[in-house]
Amino acid sequence: MSALFVIEGGARSLVQDTGFKGSRGLGVPKSGVMDRDALALLNGLLGNPLDCEAIEVALTAPVLRATGQVMIACNGALSGTITTPDGEVRDVKPWQSTCLFDGDVVRFTPPVGVGLIGVGGGIDRPKVLNSRSSYPRAGLGGVALAAGDEIATRFDVAIHVDGRKFADDIPTPTGPIRVVRGPQDGAFSEAAFSTLFNTNFDVTPEFDRMGLRLGGAVLEHENGADMISDGITAGAIQVPGSGAPIVLLADAQTMGGYTKIATVIQADLPRFAHLRVGDQITFEEVSVSEAETALRENRAHLNALIEGLVSAKPIGAIDVRALYSTNLISGMIDMTDPNTGENDEN
Repeated sequence: MSALFVIEGGARSLVQDTGFKGSRGLGVPKSGVMDRDALALLNGLLGNPLDCEAIEVALTAPVLRATGQVMIACNGALSGTITTPDGEVRDVKPWQSTCLFDGDVVRFTPPVGVGLIGVGGGIDRPKVLNSRSSYPRAGLGGVALAAGDEIATRFDVAIHVDGRKFADDIPTPTGPIRVVRGPQDGAFSEAAFSTLFNTNFDVTPEFDRMGLRLGGAVLEHENGADMISDGITAGAIQVPGSGAPIVLLADAQTMGGYTKIATVIQADLPRFAHLRVGDQITFEEVSVSEAETALRENRAHLNALIEGLVSAKPIGAIDVRALYSTNLISGMIDMTDPNTGENDEN
């Protein structure tokens, strides 16, 4: 199998897939990637199963060197360059698969929000709770990538030296983030809902894979913030006694004792992976039925994008590395042999 050698690990480079399976009843967060849409799209580009693991990065990205030919792809939060052993430099473009040849070194720009790097053939790590995800807080799954690690692939995929891309542009969602009221909507005043749906909230530095504390406004409780602890899922908006809402994300705890005013719909949850400190967001109320429709439409759109893959090579362009990697000789003949090319007369 091919592999990637880690020259620099980056600030927070974690292997993540769609998360631990059947874990919440054990008190283990679901975890997994913050942007499941990007995971599916990158895996579609690479020919992996759509829930295959990838490398999620924040703040700074890893520097990687290929052993053998390895296909990679990154989401819109990243771009980079490849330096060949001969010193040639090529670009790594977002939303486009790229073939790394033996000895190539790839460096990425700092991600805008959370970046994701897909690897053709997946990443050979043992499964925990039927997942290759990482939850370092509890020591579950793998730890963050570090210099000297080797990332081996675990199955073969087609090597497309010209790369693949989507026929249509990947949209960047804008506008309010959609939420459904509750489950403890009765614990809040109507003034709190008016504030929630008519206020610009600030993305504060209190922001990690577990959750995001919002600033700019407080939400009023009717009878206090505390309650008997109950189940929590990613997307829940907890409101502690301070009134500053907290949106829970991929590594959200499984139980909590603060009231939850609303829940971000699943179709909009990936947007939190692309927020930066200082950004502003707004919320919009939708019904459960509208949330379900939005999720179905989002999945259909992702599938349509993946089905529309095309070659990334510009028409008429010659990829010298691809040419050199191709077997152009099917056989040899000896031109000094007088019988070469002659037909048998018998």
